[in-house]
Amino acid sequence: MCKFLKKISLLGHFWTHFHIKTQDIIRELNFLVQDSLKSAKANQTRILFSKKHRLDIEVANVINKAESFVFFAQLDFAIEEISNALTEAIKRGVKVCGIIERRMAIRNPQREFIKNLCNAGANIVVSEEQPGWMHLKILITEKEAISGSYNWTKEATFDNEEILEIFNDNKTRWQLLEIFNEVFSKHKNV
Repeated sequence: MCKFLKKISLLGHFWTHFHIKTQDIIRELNFLVQDSLKSAKANQTRILFSKKHRLDIEVANVINKAESFVFFAQLDFAIEEISNALTEAIKRGVKVCGIIERRMAIRNPQREFIKNLCNAGANIVVSEEQPGWMHLKILITEKEAISGSYNWTKEATFDNEEILEIFNDNKTRWQLLEIFNEVFSKHKNV
């Protein structure tokens, strides 16, 4: 069993929201990951610049292609299009889990987006008090992964100079999944 799935088995509380036994989830995720490894396209990385691309639309497109899971960690989350894409993914049966920086999660519209996602069935954790910030900006699906400087905010979408990297290679997705799992496991559910 891979490290990621072993770590998930330690997170039984994480999966109670889905009302499924942890072992069933591990078996299901193992199948999904193996299946996605078989069907991965040629390794590709796209690097997008905010002055040439609408990064919120690019993130929503990756979410819209997900069929099994979307895991994300975001410093700040205030873009309705991305929140809507995550909600629609849940309605399609996609498992959505996320981490939000606590100092950002108490503000609106972030708090409202988090509440709506939790009500739709997402499992969201807020970073615990710590000396530094939960400053990750990643999203992982069974098909692609995203990283970069892009915060999910209007300023980052329309004003800032930001980078968004979209990967479909398995090695990068696994590395980001391991990071997500490590950070997710140390914070509390909303």
